[in-house]
Amino acid sequence: MKLARALIMIVIFFATAISAESDKLGDLKWRNIGPANMGGRVSAIEGVVGDPNTYYVGGADGGIFKTINNGVTFDEIFNDQDAYSIGAIAVSPSDANVLWVGTGEGDPRNSVGYGRGVYRSIDGGITWVKSGLEKTERIKRIVVDPRNPDVASVCALGREWGPNPERGVFMTYDGGKNWKKVLYIDEDTGCSDITMENSNPRIMYAGMWTFRRKPWRFDGGGKKTALYRTMDGGNNWKIIHKGLPDGPMTRIGVQVAQSEPNIVYLVTEIKDGGTLFRS
Repeated sequence: MKLARALIMIVIFFATAISAESDKLGDLKWRNIGPANMGGRVSAIEGVVGDPNTYYVGGADGGIFKTINNGVTFDEIFNDQDAYSIGAIAVSPSDANVLWVGTGEGDPRNSVGYGRGVYRSIDGGITWVKSGLEKTERIKRIVVDPRNPDVASVCALGREWGPNPERGVFMTYDGGKNWKKVLYIDEDTGCSDITMENSNPRIMYAGMWTFRRKPWRFDGGGKKTALYRTMDGGNNWKIIHKGLPDGPMTRIGVQVAQSEPNIVYLVTEIKDGGTLFRS
């Protein structure tokens, strides 16, 4: 009898403990704890001039998300397309309904996705038209002429694991129906960044970068990695040496200070030297 009574007391004790623990667990709320090492990174973000509540976010692992309420909610607007990885988003300054998207993440890491060229929307992302450059695989940046939504320049990084000629700077003057390669070095050197003077869109700067990813290492930079400038809307480009390192540079990022376009910032990496330069 004493043994039976002891067993009953033990059962009651554990049942009470389990019930109390269940009540505690019921108060817990789910939260995202990962994975956070690669899949969710943002590869492109673009706002709308004059409308701080509307902007677009592109994911390296796929999708474009649009908010019209300053980030309170987002809608996915690129689900039905045949490319998933986003490298660049550009909103036309003269017509905010016109969007340009370059697919294929422009940061060549070992977990990178590839793209299928350029896509264009004329209704704020409701519908899309595939607009060429399918073999570029990775697009880092798109700049749009502030006077004409049909004129755009694409900074194509190109294939990561091997050579291909579909890299460099491409321009269209008819909304993506036709493209012209305006800056090309070789099949191993792609465009890592491009920027335009909004007050004078005939002036553009482009960083060209030689790189190759291999299963066991990554090679980037060299003598062909350089900054180029055009003063005539992309017809002619000249390399800029003055004030920059004599030795080889790695990947180049470049941006015009639109409030004072004579100022240009360049970021790179050089051995035993600085990384940020200003002209």
